[in-house]
Amino acid sequence: MRIESPATLEAVRCLRTCEGCGLPTPGGAQPHHLFTRGAGRNDARFNVLATCLLCHTRAHAEPGYNAKLIAAAARRERCEPEDIEESNHVLRRLSKSASLETINAEICDLSLAVQRLVWQAVNLRSKRGNK
Repeated sequence: MRIESPATLEAVRCLRTCEGCGLPTPGGAQPHHLFTRGAGRNDARFNVLATCLLCHTRAHAEPGYNAKLIAAAARRERCEPEDIEESNHVLRRLSKSASLETINAEICDLSLAVQRLVWQAVNLRSKRGNK
């Protein structure tokens, strides 16, 4: 799926190393959504990894390979893989036009890492005009 956030796309494309395997990506990295936008997920940086062609292909073709990439995203974001997963699940449940009160109520009992990741995505949405 296409990335709509220019900031996320630029952050991924400027990387010259695959976040999956660590090998160089001389032509630029390919963005990979850990949880697809088609499934109601988002373009927040924690949900997108810079991958080489091989890792991107493996992520779509090999069952279980995406878990390795989720772990890589968690290391980059300084959280646990479960925080990445939970943040995506919370965002899927939230309406794109959810009020700040609704968002706060939804995430108040979650870990601080999940709260940080959710707010990162909400701020990205508001910068794009709630697309």
